[in-house]
Amino acid sequence: MREWHCTIPIVPVAKARARSAVTKSGKTVHYTPNKTAHTENVIRDYASKSGVFFEKGVPLKLTLLFMFERPPSAPKKRKYPVVKPDDDNCEKLVRDALNSVLYHDDAQIVSKQVDKVYAMHPGIFVLVEEIA
Repeated sequence: MREWHCTIPIVPVAKARARSAVTKSGKTVHYTPNKTAHTENVIRDYASKSGVFFEKGVPLKLTLLFMFERPPSAPKKRKYPVVKPDDDNCEKLVRDALNSVLYHDDAQIVSKQVDKVYAMHPGIFVLVEEIA
């Protein structure tokens, strides 16, 4: 069974909704906010350098660990960040970033585990595994 895993040293962010703007000519233009676009591009870069690609129809398991730095205001005994961003919005950003780069479509993901924790250094651990 093939797998791909990587720890991406970037502060996890949630997938932001597309924004709309009206140009001087009256046309509506849609764009992705810079923070979201930048994070997706970093994730894509790490995945594209691996040379791994899961073909269409291959069922996959996705494991994500979002690591956040503990703010000074958080109690030391608290292990998990129970604040925004939501884990599902962070997951959406990673799934969309890996679409067509690591796998054909995120519909191939049939099993997942997503966690948010406090860590010494922020980052995103991603593990994609083929399911037999």
